[in-house]
Parts: sequence; C-alpha cells; structure tokens
Amino acid sequence: MDTGCGTGFLVSKAIAEFPYTNFILVDSSEDMLDQARKKLFSYPTGRLEFLKASPTQEFSPNLKENPDIITAIQCHHYLSRESRAKQPEYVMIF
Repeated sequence: MDTGCGTGFLVSKAIAEFPYTNFILVDSSEDMLDQARKKLFSYPTGRLEFLKASPTQEFSPNLKENPDIITAIQCHHYLSRESRAKQPEYVMIF
C-alpha cells in the first residue's frame, strides 16, 4: 500500500520488479490519483486498487486483506510545517 502515491511513480517502478504483488494506492489529492491511474493504465487492473482520496491522518481503510508493506514516501512534503510536525517520519509494518 502506497499512502502517498502521487503520480504512481513508485508503483510504476515496483510493479515490474514484483510480478506477484498487488498494489493499493491512496493519496490526499484526487488529481494525483487521476495521474496515477493514467500512468498505470496498461497494467492489469487486478493488480492495482485505487482508494478514494484521503489524507493520511484521516485514512481509515476497509480492505479485504491487510497489506504486508505500507509506504509513506514523500507523502507529507506538501503539508505546512505545522502539519508535518504532527505526522510520523515513516511507518513500517511487518
């Protein structure tokens, strides 16, 4: 699960390297999710799941399966200094 998927860059690199992996993408911006959909349109839809736009601090998924890995790479870079201070630097779940 990529919690700040942006334009889908990370998933576009990872999907070829991990052929048996499914990806869940979410971002706080619907525009970024639209860009990710366009970038990843050629990949099998069964491997990609796009969630509705949601800020990380308000994200509450109702998923069929729990993700093995959750990333938050640069997903808070556009927040104000005060908002960034409320967010963890990174989250690793195993």
